[in-house]
Amino acid sequence: MNKLARYALFLTIIGLSACGGGSNKSSSLSSSSSSNSSSANTSSSLIASVSSTTSSSSSVNSSSLGNSSASSIAPLFVIATGLVVDESGVPVSAASIAIEGSNILESTNVEGSFSVNLSTQTPAILRITKSGFASTIRAAATAGDNGVFAKRIVLHSVGATLNLESANDNTLRVPGSTARVDLPANSLATANGSIFAGAAKVTLTPIDPSVNVDFMPGVMVDGGSGIAIESMGALGVEFTDTNGQPLNLGANKTATIRIPATPPAGVTPPATMPLYHLNETTGLWEQDGTASLQTDPVSGEQYYQGEVSHFSWWNADQMITRAEIDYSETQSSTTCDYSALPGNVSLVMQGVDFISKQSLSPISKLPLYAKALGTARLTLVNADSILDSLDITMPAAGVTVKLPRCLVMPQQVTVSGKVTVSSGDLAAYRVQISGERFLTKTINIDSAGNYSASVYANAGAVTARLVGGIQSRETSTSSATVTVVNSSVAFSDLVIIDDKVTVTGCVSGWETYPHESAQLNVFEDGKFIESLADVTSQNRNFSFISTINQNISLVITPSGNNLHEKTVPVAVANINVNLSNCLALPKAPTAAVVASGSGFTRTFSASTSVAGDASIVKYEWSFSDGAIAEGQTVNHTFATFGSYFVSLKVTDALMQQASSGPIPVAVTDNTQTITVKPSLLSSGLLHSCSITAGGGVKCWGNNDAGQLGNGAFFNGVRMEDAVPITGLSDVVAVSAGGNHSCAITALGALKCWGENTNGQLGNGVGAFGLNSNVPVNVVGLNSGVIAVSLGRSHTCAIVTPGAIKCWGDNGSGQLGNGTNISSNTPVNVTGLETGAYKISAGNSHSCAAVSGTGAFCWGSNGSGSLGNGTDFDNKLPIAVTGLSGSIISLASGYKHSCAVTSAGRVKCWGYNLQGQLGIGTTTDSPVPVQIASLSDIVLVSLGEGHSCALNSAGYTSCWGVNTYNQLGNETDSWFTPDPTSANVQEGTAEAISVGGYNTCALKADGSVQCWGWDGLYMPGG
Repeated sequence: MNKLARYALFLTIIGLSACGGGSNKSSSLSSSSSSNSSSANTSSSLIASVSSTTSSSSSVNSSSLGNSSASSIAPLFVIATGLVVDESGVPVSAASIAIEGSNILESTNVEGSFSVNLSTQTPAILRITKSGFASTIRAAATAGDNGVFAKRIVLHSVGATLNLESANDNTLRVPGSTARVDLPANSLATANGSIFAGAAKVTLTPIDPSVNVDFMPGVMVDGGSGIAIESMGALGVEFTDTNGQPLNLGANKTATIRIPATPPAGVTPPATMPLYHLNETTGLWEQDGTASLQTDPVSGEQYYQGEVSHFSWWNADQMITRAEIDYSETQSSTTCDYSALPGNVSLVMQGVDFISKQSLSPISKLPLYAKALGTARLTLVNADSILDSLDITMPAAGVTVKLPRCLVMPQQVTVSGKVTVSSGDLAAYRVQISGERFLTKTINIDSAGNYSASVYANAGAVTARLVGGIQSRETSTSSATVTVVNSSVAFSDLVIIDDKVTVTGCVSGWETYPHESAQLNVFEDGKFIESLADVTSQNRNFSFISTINQNISLVITPSGNNLHEKTVPVAVANINVNLSNCLALPKAPTAAVVASGSGFTRTFSASTSVAGDASIVKYEWSFSDGAIAEGQTVNHTFATFGSYFVSLKVTDALMQQASSGPIPVAVTDNTQTITVKPSLLSSGLLHSCSITAGGGVKCWGNNDAGQLGNGAFFNGVRMEDAVPITGLSDVVAVSAGGNHSCAITALGALKCWGENTNGQLGNGVGAFGLNSNVPVNVVGLNSGVIAVSLGRSHTCAIVTPGAIKCWGDNGSGQLGNGTNISSNTPVNVTGLETGAYKISAGNSHSCAAVSGTGAFCWGSNGSGSLGNGTDFDNKLPIAVTGLSGSIISLASGYKHSCAVTSAGRVKCWGYNLQGQLGIGTTTDSPVPVQIASLSDIVLVSLGEGHSCALNSAGYTSCWGVNTYNQLGNETDSWFTPDPTSANVQEGTAEAISVGGYNTCALKADGSVQCWGWDGLYMPGG
């Protein structure tokens, strides 16, 4: 048997049966259905109308496929017709019908019908597309004059269309569903395989095959064996760029997919299922990995989750263990003769407690398989109705069962009704007829409002509903149901009431919301109605049209994975609705760590954690020595002195989570109490930034390069006028540099904004004019960032497990990679791949503290700023002389650096012309020298020419240049080489940060006090 014949027989066995007709009568595949009929939520599959065209009038006589004999003149092609409908059975017009691998392109007419010419030489794959719907694939085979094709093709409305940045980690969700794709950063590729960078779009479309297996694209069989498969759910995933060009996962990239588990009634979904993808070349499903069954903690709904290496239609399936049905003879040995049935009648097997289907012509006695020990439903169907049905209890695998009786074809009866108009337009509507035993069709209404349709006797409950206008959202007057037995029956009148109202409102809570936008969707009785334009902090208002007297729900779907959907019920009466109270965005919990104690044993408290939408129910601690603990407050004993990291993860009652770390902890032998907090305040050259109570960031000062992150350039802001940066929240640390700023989120991602002339933002670009006045993602640093420090034109960060990466200007070797080549993306600092716990970037040099080995510096060394006893620049890290123990704080300024030792003493080195080393002289020092007058210090911060320190009691001291009163000592001296008390209320400071010409302190009450230069919107003292 050749490949074509095997393929055709294969399709016949699984349900796309091909049958011939006599030479003097219509083909047995011809369909007498009306052009406006459509599929419904039943089990039936129908065969396309097929006629053949030849170079002469010769006809072809064929019986069942595999035994056909052609005349001497073979047909050139066959014509296959079909109907495209949506999930509700409404015909879809103007849908494109393309034959893969050819330039043939057709479209559906106003009734959703189409016809295509299929070659007699090869099988054909048809792709059906329409804007707003997920594209689908159906297979058609030809052999001689036999063309076979599914009569009705269901197009599914796209479940969600989402915009994304490919450089970010993305969590992509379908509103109101567990369907989801977790896409790692920089994992999309173009058609030529190159990694795609930029904005993209994804459409996600879940399918519930338990409603109707006809909803599934392709042919429901295992592509390798030809055995029928049962599906527990499916999800279509399609990525494109902003121009509509297709994207997919790149080589060696994977993503996580969640497929809603939708087993039929009575079926317990297995703990694991094979994952199948639709081969769009063959139209068959191919096994490609496995998925595990999981449960959503909030909704309780189940889904299958697995890893995929490309995007397509994905399906959680398994091959059925088969038993055979003999439908030609009953259990009492009565022969079932179906030869007199019309050619448009087919026999369909549908699983009752499994999802699978096969379809055969009644006169082709080929095997009919069902799931062993399951329940199969045999139905006799034509283009419109289920004519008769039987439920068969299947035997064990390999056993054949006979029917209890033959299937019969009943007489037809009429259902009819009338549509009246209360308000609206009759011409805008049609009537959709559907029922348990009746395939949905949409019929026209005449000018008097009358409609009618033929159904078969004993069709049971049949429903008529108005479709096409605004009342598509069903009301009590827009549908009616009757029971069809053996006589014609009339529906009660349907009434068109097109009164409509406008619902308007707004969305609030952006101050603490950790994403830039959210989806807002309308549901009615749990059914998705429409998706509104994404709301953002800049465009918070929404408006949509609703019918009167409806109870709807507005569902806010977050774009990230740390928040669950939030549902707000809305009652719509007969007047416009203005939701005066804005819908509140979902709120995640926040996590903060306070570590205290001395020696080996430390106390870690999460007492500052606050709840979002629900109370916190779990606190999880992780320590870098491998220990874990749970509880709001825990004690942990370290085995040795050294530098460690601690992370806190909190979980609330909605299973929403937040993380605080990792945060460095120095375990030393001193007896002081050390409180470890994230960096909440930072000052740059001419601007400052602080973290707000809700985890946002606000900046003030100069803005010539967009360093305030407020979407503007050149418009400076005073501290009292600063507002949180849009779209930036859940921040645990912030740092300000020369003319740029960066923030670390609770998930360990790094975002930067401001000047980028040397690539210091790390987003892969960098040149004059490429500054950013809004936060951008640093390439490759979407998680794992522990600390960040900004210099004049470069940036450095510590990432787990203590490695250092730097980017930006490298003219003096300040990136530490052994070169002088600047980089607009992070590069590794040579030799510092682990153990770093402090980082500080100065004007043109960088320094780090490394566990067990002391401090290292690299870059410019003109005045001994590297602290190694020389004045030669170093492009690689070099040890700082005399700093071999633990370091509590580390800071770098213009040409000098300072460190706080484990004993709470301050040592400084480098440039000292204005006394910025604090040692009472103005002489440079190429090695660290200790400031005699300072003790019990926990934090040091350096600027262009001055330095400040904070002790454990909350007192501040400053020294160095004082031309703008940046020392805060209210004297006229233009510099002082010794520490003096700054003008913060004694004992109230929790953090201090030194800028170029100003100083800021964070006070215990949460307020920020600043002093120094006020020339460019900087606050004065």
